[in-house]
Amino acid sequence: MRRVRDHVPYSEIDQMRMQGIGAKNIEGSPMRLFDAYNTLVDAGNRLH
Repeated sequence: MRRVRDHVPYSEIDQMRMQGIGAKNIEGSPMRLFDAYNTLVDAGNRLH
C-alpha cells in the first residue's frame, strides 16, 4: 500500500523475491495475499 501511495515501483530484485518461496513474508506480495486468502478459506471450512 505504501508503494502505491508513494508511487514507488517494485525493482527487479523485489519482483524476483515476490515470486520466490519466501514471498509469503513480503508485505503486499501476491503470495502473501494468496496465503492469507487460503488461511481464511481454511478457517471457514472448519466451521462446518
